[in-house]
Amino acid sequence: MLAHTLRTPWLWGPVLLAITTATFVANPSTNPEVSVPAGAFGAAIGLTLLVRFGLLAGVAMFFTTLGLVNMPITYDLRPWYATASVVGLAAFTLPTAFGLVISVGGWRNLVRPATAP
Repeated sequence: MLAHTLRTPWLWGPVLLAITTATFVANPSTNPEVSVPAGAFGAAIGLTLLVRFGLLAGVAMFFTTLGLVNMPITYDLRPWYATASVVGLAAFTLPTAFGLVISVGGWRNLVRPATAP
């Protein structure tokens, strides 16, 4: 609705960023001097990604951020939450590695240096 009303991204982008930043101002954490600029910066990154690359990239960023922020990350395999940490890190690392291999045209192009003619 906002995009339809204001028509161009350079008009509705700052308005959407201001609305998103206003939510951080309205609900400050224990340190609003840090949380408001950090929230505005995160909203700007999310908005830029959404406008530039689309909804799928925006949803992927949202779930990746949500998963990495809320997941206990540890390299010590003795605590009770180590299984969740290993599974969670694998859930983000394996698709990233697969995307890297696919983007360079296969495993052979990744491990073999390019030869000059």
